[in-house]
Amino acid sequence: MKNRFASNFKSTFLNITTTIALSLICLFPATNAQADESTAPPKFEVEVVIFETLALKGWTEEFWPDNLPIMDLNDEDVIAPPRVRPQYNLLNDEVSLMTRRMGYNILYHQAWVVDALPENQAKPIYISSLPDEDYKSRLEGTLLFYKSRYPHIEVNLELERKIPLVIRPDFAKNQSIQEDLLPEFWRFQLKESRKIKTGQIHYLDHPIFGALVEIKYLPNYKPDGNMIDPELPPATQPEMPSIHANDEDVPSNPNDTSTDSAEDPATAQ
Repeated sequence: MKNRFASNFKSTFLNITTTIALSLICLFPATNAQADESTAPPKFEVEVVIFETLALKGWTEEFWPDNLPIMDLNDEDVIAPPRVRPQYNLLNDEVSLMTRRMGYNILYHQAWVVDALPENQAKPIYISSLPDEDYKSRLEGTLLFYKSRYPHIEVNLELERKIPLVIRPDFAKNQSIQEDLLPEFWRFQLKESRKIKTGQIHYLDHPIFGALVEIKYLPNYKPDGNMIDPELPPATQPEMPSIHANDEDVPSNPNDTSTDSAEDPATAQ
């Protein structure tokens, strides 16, 4: 009788111990998953619009150096985050107003889902707009998004733009170059770092071209959500998109620089 009780007690104890062990094994993956979620960097939608300013006086308002360094970027220097479907862009309304009549030509418009990493861990996004016509502007550069106490962006953009015929004499004089020695294109740089706030449009100014930037915190972002375009290549290789203005906004004549005699186009706010 004593041995039977001991045997039953031992069997019951083993069953309870096994049940507890199995419960803990099942619990650990969920706990680890929750820990991974809590330690994952926050996600932000980061959007940029880059545009040319068509008013001509910016060409001769200041001296423009002709010795800008050539950008040399390797694949490992940049990232290509998931790109957002156009219908989820934050700046679509602003872009719809930035027409040639208002003194703008859109060169590039894209949004991504980006991890908010510390500055020492973040890598820039590669930006490029290569024209399909010889006379159109060429854009290349990077946008870096990171978060310390506040979100920050850094842009380093280079624009190669055709010198309008109508201002070539004045531009040559301003640059102290003989007009017949003036090249067909000139290169400009926009380099700026700024603390930004979510939900606000930030304007990066330049007499020749500029950028609008807006970010949005995505607390409930899911990787399989429908805001990411599945048609795009994997986000492991830098992309070289070619995003230009609509055909009606691009001059058929390379020397067409009409801006409805506007002085300075209004900046989008």
